[in-house]
Amino acid sequence: MPRVKICGIKETEHAIYASKLNVDYLGFVFVENVRRQLTQDTAYELIENYREFTLRESPSLVGLFANQSLKFVNDTVRKCKLDMVQLCGAESLDFCKLIDVPVIKQIKVDKELIKNKSKIIDSIIEVINYGSIPILDHSERGKLGGTGHSFDWSVIEGLSVEYDFILAGGLNPSNVRQAIRKVNPWGLDVSSGIETNGVKDKTKILEFINKIREK
Repeated sequence: MPRVKICGIKETEHAIYASKLNVDYLGFVFVENVRRQLTQDTAYELIENYREFTLRESPSLVGLFANQSLKFVNDTVRKCKLDMVQLCGAESLDFCKLIDVPVIKQIKVDKELIKNKSKIIDSIIEVINYGSIPILDHSERGKLGGTGHSFDWSVIEGLSVEYDFILAGGLNPSNVRQAIRKVNPWGLDVSSGIETNGVKDKTKILEFINKIREK
C-alpha cells in the first residue's frame, strides 16, 4: 500500500483528522505568495495545537519550501519541529544536503521532460543517490506546484518496480485507484483533490483514503 501525504494543511482539525486515518505525512506550506502559505508563527501554533490533541504516534510533519534561504528553512524546521522538508523550487541537490532533516525533492514533469522517459529516470536516480525522496509533480510555467492537474502517467508506468518515488499532481478520490493501477508509486501526495472551495474537506479526505485501501 502506498504511503500517503496530505498536503497544504492550514487548520488543526484537518491535521488531527488525517492523523486519525493513519496517513504517513502531513504537509505544511511555507512557500511564499501561495494561497496555502503559513508563516513560521501560524505554523508553530497550528502544530502545537495538533500535538496537544494527538496522543498516538504522529505522521511525519513535512514543511514545503521553494527558493528560500537555507537559514529560513532550517530555522523553520527547528521552530516547528518538522520531521522532513520538501523542496519545490530550483534548489540544487547540494542544497538538500545542508538541510537538517531528510528531504523530499520535487521533480517537475513539464512538457519537455514528459517526452523523454530516460531523463525522468536520470532525475529520479540523481535525487535518490543524494539521499532524498523524489516527488514527481505536474509542472506549469510560473507555478511551483499545487496546480491540481496531473501529467501523463504512462510516461512513468513501470518505474516503481525499480525506484521509490512519490506521485503528486491532480490526484483525487475519483482517479487515485487508476494511479495505483497504472503507476503503483511508493507514495501519493494530495492537496487540491481533497478540497472544496479551497478548503480541506473531511469527506473527501476519507473517500481518498478509503479508495487507496480498497481490496
